[in-house]
Amino acid sequence: MAVVLSVKQTGEDNLGFESHELSNGHPEATNEDLEYGNSCSRGVYFIQQSVYGAYKKNKNTVWIGIYIFLTLLYFLYFGYAMYYELDGEPSWRLLICTILAVILIVLNILWYVYDEQITNAYKKIVGSKTGSDGCSKAALIIGVTIFIVVYVIVDVAIDYPQNLIAVVGQALYIILFYIFSTNPAKVRWHPVFWGFALQYVFAIIILRWYYGYQAFKWLGDRVAEFLAYADEGAKFLFGDVFEEHFFAFKVLSIVVFFYSFISMMYYLGVMQALIRVIAYHILNTEAPLLIKPFLSEMTKSELHAVMTGGFATIAGSVLGAFMSFGKQKSPKLAVKIFTAWKNHRNIVEAASAGATSSIKMVAGIAVNVLAFLSILKMVNATLTWFGERAGVEGVTFQFICSYVLYPVAFFMGTETVDCRKVAELIGIKTFINEFVAYLSLSEIIANKVKLANYTTFYNETGDWFWDKGNIILKQTNETLNGGILSEKSTVIATYALCGFSNIGSMGILLGGLGALAPSKRGVLPKIVVRAVVSGTVACFLTACIAGLLFKDY
Repeated sequence: MAVVLSVKQTGEDNLGFESHELSNGHPEATNEDLEYGNSCSRGVYFIQQSVYGAYKKNKNTVWIGIYIFLTLLYFLYFGYAMYYELDGEPSWRLLICTILAVILIVLNILWYVYDEQITNAYKKIVGSKTGSDGCSKAALIIGVTIFIVVYVIVDVAIDYPQNLIAVVGQALYIILFYIFSTNPAKVRWHPVFWGFALQYVFAIIILRWYYGYQAFKWLGDRVAEFLAYADEGAKFLFGDVFEEHFFAFKVLSIVVFFYSFISMMYYLGVMQALIRVIAYHILNTEAPLLIKPFLSEMTKSELHAVMTGGFATIAGSVLGAFMSFGKQKSPKLAVKIFTAWKNHRNIVEAASAGATSSIKMVAGIAVNVLAFLSILKMVNATLTWFGERAGVEGVTFQFICSYVLYPVAFFMGTETVDCRKVAELIGIKTFINEFVAYLSLSEIIANKVKLANYTTFYNETGDWFWDKGNIILKQTNETLNGGILSEKSTVIATYALCGFSNIGSMGILLGGLGALAPSKRGVLPKIVVRAVVSGTVACFLTACIAGLLFKDY
């Protein structure tokens, strides 16, 4: 005979019970049954409260023990895995990731224990004004300058003298921006120098050092492998042919997946640990959300710097979408992940909240691409109509940009034959948006693959020809719209387009920063145009370095 009992809280430690109908249909329980049930329930409740009380008193110790136990279990697995097989990429991946994770955990523990001491030491080093430190800084600057100059002469000027045009481009941008700056006398050359120096160092490691290039290529392959998991959700929702609607179902699905994953990483504390170790000294400038308390106190120049940083970089979720357009050899050097961490009750809620928060981003991307592609088509039809009235054919927005922005593409080191095409892409990115530009670039990348397959299959490299910027394949009567770009020009275009700086983004950034700092709404519109120009040229300067140090393996 089973009795269903419900517990009524009558006080902090007193329980009341009421009986319900028996499971076998009898209307009530006997006194003996109730006494037995009361005794068992009180016993269970007492045990629960005792265990919970002990847990609350020793919560930290319990979790430290759990973490230690899980860590030991992992290292037992790791040791056996290394013993079982230490050959091939998967084993090396496990080894490298484990080493990096251990380093990350140790550094965060040290930072947690000695946070104040490390912060004070850092401030002393950075803010030191003593003569000896000044001499050390000057010597370091001179040493880095000599290294970069010698490297460029030996490794670029001798083997790839045509790449030096990118140095001229860098010099032109710096001179022009210095002349037209609000107050040239207040330009701080120290951060300018180190900004370029760091870019050169990273570029040398990635583009000219074989092992550095292979390491970042491996990392890019792993990221592409990770993002491909989004296909499973897209396939379930939209069917096996979801890639036929590439942008809507393939690209935007990656954004949703990435948001959800990052939200989980924030819940687990992984992102905070990573950011703290890698960029502790720039944590407050990582995203406007993180510097919200300081925005209202910032000067106009400081707000300009924040806006320029926003225009010159992209979000991590957007990077994932860009990678789906076509895998590139050169990874992005600066990525801004703007998803803010929130306090979630568990990891499932974090994943769900991350996916839900992507709705606005996905909708914004979708409607903007739809709108701007339609507007571009309308503008091109209008320009073509006006051109034909004067006897000129083929006048389009891209055609105009290909001439107006030709010098921009040329001084980044783009191959001469590709300058007009890269100038078109820059124009689309600046006046439309970066998504439309990357869509066009992805088509050009795909064209190169199609042309290679075509010439291999027919074994006749001369069986195709150019026609008004497009390639015609004679055997298959197929047109490759937009033609192709050289590998060098493709890499330069990838960097030049990789930013949030376009006309439409001005409204987005004004709205976002205006909401975070209402007191600055009158100032922001006055500097937004200069900020978008600065962000655009920041991307161009990165492309210049890529053009200077590019080496086709």
